[in-house]
Amino acid sequence: MNWNHIKNRGIQSSDGRISLFFNTTKNEIDTAISNDSVTSDGRVENEFCYSNLFNSGLDVRLSFQNEKLTEIEILEGTVFVEGVKIHIDSSLMFALLKLRIKGHKPFKHTYGYTFPDLKIDLGDSYENGGDRRVICWFYTAYNIDHLLNENEN
Repeated sequence: MNWNHIKNRGIQSSDGRISLFFNTTKNEIDTAISNDSVTSDGRVENEFCYSNLFNSGLDVRLSFQNEKLTEIEILEGTVFVEGVKIHIDSSLMFALLKLRIKGHKPFKHTYGYTFPDLKIDLGDSYENGGDRRVICWFYTAYNIDHLLNENEN
């Protein structure tokens, strides 16, 4: 499944079947995708994993505050950001270069790269214990201040 990143809104599947927009209620998201996925608790409170979306085998992690969507993490598949293909398990350096060419400046942090103007974060598999510099997650959130604070250290 491919996704399109929509800055300040969230993501939408390329086929238009799923819209994961910030401030959407958990109940609305559950109604839209739970019947076609396996849902489980996430790693932290208010995080939920939606697995095998529409029998695609793909998983997403969604976090909520006050029952409204605030964070999205894609662990498999592809997200298009302003036409740049961000594919999980593909070259991180190539994706960074393509986004830089489009005028976006990342900040490196312990586990990856944050693009403040896009409100996205790309995980670096190598920095997370892997043996290659490939993308291991795509993350976007309504508010990314917590990521920017890490860059000040």
